[in-house]
Amino acid sequence: MSRISIFMESCNGKFPNENSMLSVSFIKNILNAENKDFAKNIFNYGEERKNNKQIKDINTAIYIPNLIRSKNELLVDGDIIFNISFYNYSMFSKLYNGILKVKELEYKGYRFKIKNIKIHKEHEIKENGVIFKTMSPIIVKNKEGKYLDVEDSNYIECLNYIANLTLESIRGSGLRKPLEFIPINFKKRVLKEKIRGFKVREYYYINAYAGTFFLKGDMEDLNALYKMGIGYRRTENAGMVDILK
Repeated sequence: MSRISIFMESCNGKFPNENSMLSVSFIKNILNAENKDFAKNIFNYGEERKNNKQIKDINTAIYIPNLIRSKNELLVDGDIIFNISFYNYSMFSKLYNGILKVKELEYKGYRFKIKNIKIHKEHEIKENGVIFKTMSPIIVKNKEGKYLDVEDSNYIECLNYIANLTLESIRGSGLRKPLEFIPINFKKRVLKEKIRGFKVREYYYINAYAGTFFLKGDMEDLNALYKMGIGYRRTENAGMVDILK
């Protein structure tokens, strides 16, 4: 299987500071261009078209090589790279065909012109252990919804829980054996997200981690998670990994 990189440029040289749902918006626009009914089924359900929170076969990572932070906006000099990975070929086909029909992507008034599309052949993991590096930060939480630090005694258990759930939802079968996780150069990143309609405070904060880590488990599970992504919010610019060695 392959993954897709979309090279874009900001039409005004800026990027939104509040961008947690930008990846989801881009994916919706791309899938709508290919098949509106398919896009609706992925993201909505029922006659009222409520948000579908089912785990999706879509993992995203945004990379901006030249970025300057200001108070309300991010200033961009050069390319914005939107990376997408997936497990099933049918999703690749829908996304790739949709991208070919889209010249621009828009989010909250920010417009981005598509310059180029690249397809990258993924590596194959041939052992029961691999060193991953993050392309977008990994988010893990417990069943109460608390976002965990990597030092938390329940971190590995909760990582296994969401990995098993992701595999069950997309592949149809969960983990073949538990994952063993060892952080190598794994640094905390606190993500800020605006709370809609909540007046007590404007933002809440999410503990996430970026860097390198060792993951041991069943070889087929590792290959599947490499494609699907690891952790929560995988469609929202989180959980994408690449193989270091």
